[in-house]
Amino acid sequence: MSVEKVESSNDVRRVIKLGERLPLYTGGSGNAILAYLPDEEIKRFIKEEKLISYTSNTITDPEKLLQNLKEIRKKGYAIAIGERVPDATTIGAPIFDFTSKVIASLTISGPSECITEEKITEFVSLIKEAAMKISVSLGYESKSKLY
Repeated sequence: MSVEKVESSNDVRRVIKLGERLPLYTGGSGNAILAYLPDEEIKRFIKEEKLISYTSNTITDPEKLLQNLKEIRKKGYAIAIGERVPDATTIGAPIFDFTSKVIASLTISGPSECITEEKITEFVSLIKEAAMKISVSLGYESKSKLY
């Protein structure tokens, strides 16, 4: 669920509805959360959730989704290109609380034509840093080299 947003000043932008519930398995925001749930919760989610295809890039194969989540854990962030909305790119990083539980994600999204490879590199760094600052402000103490 989106609880806050900052509008872009560009004419072309993504419209996010506050309070809208989106599936965890599509997009950078949901994947950044799903990847850091306990392994048993991830397995249960994949077993119980109907993986609906929103675009040709939506991951609907449980094994591919699990592999994608493992990669996200290794990198510390999620990138989704056209997974839920065609021609939209989303970059998300997890936010943790004082118990080291993932509770949210910080995400940037926009039209894929505007989020170039150079921008992705820049945004990944910014998103990870900001998500960690938020996590630390919530009492999170990193026990790994996540960032």
